[in-house]
Amino acid sequence: MKAESQKSFMLTRDIMEALRNGNVEPLAHKIETGGGVIFLSHLHPEDRARFARLVRTGDPLHRGEKRQNNFECKCRDCFLITKIFYWLGSGLPGFSNTATDTAFDRAVQDYENEIIPSAPSRTAESLYRHGWKPFLQRYHSGNTTPEDESMVQPFILSQFLLGMRRSEPNSKEAKARLEWFYQKFVSENHLFSLSISGTQNLKAMLNISGMRPDLWRPYIREATSRAFDIDEILFT
Repeated sequence: MKAESQKSFMLTRDIMEALRNGNVEPLAHKIETGGGVIFLSHLHPEDRARFARLVRTGDPLHRGEKRQNNFECKCRDCFLITKIFYWLGSGLPGFSNTATDTAFDRAVQDYENEIIPSAPSRTAESLYRHGWKPFLQRYHSGNTTPEDESMVQPFILSQFLLGMRRSEPNSKEAKARLEWFYQKFVSENHLFSLSISGTQNLKAMLNISGMRPDLWRPYIREATSRAFDIDEILFT
């Protein structure tokens, strides 16, 4: 036992001496092999490899893991953005540095209940600065990404309307929210997909707010293969 302790001490001394001289390899090798230290010995070999890679390069992920993580983070942000539309439709305020119950805070809470592996949650501020604002810039410039087109655009109006209907706004509130969405997001460059229930939600909110359905009709398409008549729902 004494000999083992002496050996461990000398190994630690050599590792620290190497670190003082800028050489991280002895430490990286020790991490990679996992011997001697209980914490390291209980790590999965892939985790030890990431730990060692962090020491050697400053980055724990190899290229394949980065690509996978990048896609998962894109999926996370798409989920968060659609949830922002839901909570804005519900009447919650947008981002605030002082308020703690905003559409951004609720979206983050929703994500933390359904978190995607390898895609850590965002704070409300991070979501606003690095998720929402870049999305708005892409949306209004026409430079949307494939993820925007497939995972966000088809759902933003339906989520907004769902939030509206569940919050049961009065006529003034409904009109203000619909007008905000119309002014900010409705344009000839974007079509919104609605299912039967989504179209019915739009009809209900238009009735409450007093807005005309013909303002919305050019920008709406069927979201499912199940045939239904959008015009029949909106105009009768």
